[in-house]
Amino acid sequence: MDSMTSKLSVALIDPVGVKAGLDAYDSGLSSALAELGYPVSVYSNFHQPSGPVRYVKRFSSRYYRWWMLPTLLLGYRASLSECYAAGVHTLILHFFHFNWVDVWLTKLARRMGFRVLGVVHDVEGFVRPTRHNRLRLIVEECLDQIVVHNRFTRDELLRVAGEAIAHRIFVIPHGRFPLAGPSDQTRAAALQVLSLPDEPFRILFFGMIKPTKGLETLLAAMHDLPSDIQLLIAGRPRPGTEPATMKQVRVLEREGRARVFLQAIPPEQVSHYFQAADIAVLPYHRVYQSGVLLRAWSEGLPVVLSDLPPFREIAVQGKEALFFKAGDAAGLARAILRLKEDPSLRASLQQSARQKLISRHDCTAVAREFSNLLP
Repeated sequence: MDSMTSKLSVALIDPVGVKAGLDAYDSGLSSALAELGYPVSVYSNFHQPSGPVRYVKRFSSRYYRWWMLPTLLLGYRASLSECYAAGVHTLILHFFHFNWVDVWLTKLARRMGFRVLGVVHDVEGFVRPTRHNRLRLIVEECLDQIVVHNRFTRDELLRVAGEAIAHRIFVIPHGRFPLAGPSDQTRAAALQVLSLPDEPFRILFFGMIKPTKGLETLLAAMHDLPSDIQLLIAGRPRPGTEPATMKQVRVLEREGRARVFLQAIPPEQVSHYFQAADIAVLPYHRVYQSGVLLRAWSEGLPVVLSDLPPFREIAVQGKEALFFKAGDAAGLARAILRLKEDPSLRASLQQSARQKLISRHDCTAVAREFSNLLP
């Protein structure tokens, strides 16, 4: 099966895309699959100007609200119809919520005769509780194979859905982002774009702000840190974020201890926030896997992580990251201060994380593991 025509075509359908950084995931995986000889199409809300992958914009780059559901469903149906007409054999779909739209989509895909490979990012919803009956219906009846990014997610999925699906679950790492790494030139450009001075030492909290992300722990840690450390917050607050947390953000901003960008970050600007920071902090209370962590590593940032099992599974304490007990603001402050005062440690973490990305999260290697699941 070395030629393009000997492999059946694959389509990745993703309405999230640029709204949550999945455009990088999609393009990295699809490009690597194309290099392996698979004809690949991506139906999402972005496109790449050139290359072997066919990109079709079928979804909005705005966040869907309830009144936009007809547009979402029409986008899904049009994508499936085009895939059917083009003779696509396998669909790759992302799962975060296991809601009724996911049930409708997967049932329709199966009725149309597609093989469906599901990438399960989250097992339990972080905003609304996941209905386990819907989850079980999808994973038991509608997915031919299931990909998760770590053993923790696999075990959680088995806890909810039962051991009968164990033979259809495959642990494949999350693909990395393009390796950038800090340099004087990229940092200067980032600081100019964001209108930031070169000093002080900056901590980055990046991504959608929601209760499970632990921003309040980081805000509390700031009170134990010297005034020459500044917090850089970049991301859109999700409905349900505690007003008290956002009030603390504004207080730190008025004091000059924080620079705040409370908005959806356009893909072309994401790198600027990482390049303008000295370290990244992920003080999460719950997580299954994190694209923000891999992005920070790809940008050359040392990271501080809460000691959650998914983080422990991907990084080694003192080698690729520093850990603190989730919710322990004092412990987080100590880890941040240790990194600030030890440039050699920061450099060591950067180097080890880069090696981890190359050895474990290379997109070509990830695509090869996916290809083992494809005809």
